[in-house]
Amino acid sequence: MRRTALIIGILSVLIIPIQWGFALGGPDEGPWERVSLRVGGFGALMNSSIRFGLTEGAGLDVSIEDTLGLDQSLLVLRVDGSWRFTRNLRHRFDVGYAAYLRSATREIQEDFELGDETIEAGTIIDSVYNIHIIKLLYSWSFLQDDRVDLGIGAGLYMMPLTVRVTGEEIEDNVQDITAPLPVFDFRMDFVITPKTYFRMRIDAFYIRIDNYVGSIMDYELDYEWRFWKYAGIGIGLESFRLRIEGEGDGSGLGQQGGKIVTNYNGILLYAKFYY
Repeated sequence: MRRTALIIGILSVLIIPIQWGFALGGPDEGPWERVSLRVGGFGALMNSSIRFGLTEGAGLDVSIEDTLGLDQSLLVLRVDGSWRFTRNLRHRFDVGYAAYLRSATREIQEDFELGDETIEAGTIIDSVYNIHIIKLLYSWSFLQDDRVDLGIGAGLYMMPLTVRVTGEEIEDNVQDITAPLPVFDFRMDFVITPKTYFRMRIDAFYIRIDNYVGSIMDYELDYEWRFWKYAGIGIGLESFRLRIEGEGDGSGLGQQGGKIVTNYNGILLYAKFYY
């Protein structure tokens, strides 16, 4: 139910700018659209690790894929939209959503530590690692002409995240958090030909406060071909890095505290609709 409400909310945010764009009328002659909607499939190669509790020592960072058996490769649906909400098209709002949902049941092949507990070889465990990534970004085009659009801005990545490791003979280990991280944004759109575009975006942030560390780096390159005035297709490459670490009790990592690291690289194929 919560997941359905979340998806409906994201789609509503994407639809409102489209309705507003039609009310204002299309942009003047030029390459930059007022509103856009992008829908595609993203093939991701995942590399993640977790730690329950912050006791220092070797072997405490547990690989999600190697140790717990969750899929390393994943195909997900990606939805993104943009809205240039002023007549000069220099002020832009972007929103995006994707969900990376994985689960597995596996017999552990060798002993490993999870928090204060040692999980012995032969134990059957159930594990879940779900992360929803919601992007909310504002940017201002400080340079814009008929060939190049350069923008800077800031925004927020909201990341509801669930990590669960359970089994008959072990204590339940659960992290169910929402990890909001602010980011600084830089983007570049370049017109190669009237029908082809090169696009780049970098979102990054790092913060260390007392015993809490949060960092994010999201880098994307896209090539688009507009086969029609209002539609096109594209291919993109994305690299994403997330790290959250804290002691709990206010850190956003529950009572135990711990460490969550998620990295992925992948290829995006998408259709895009413009106005």
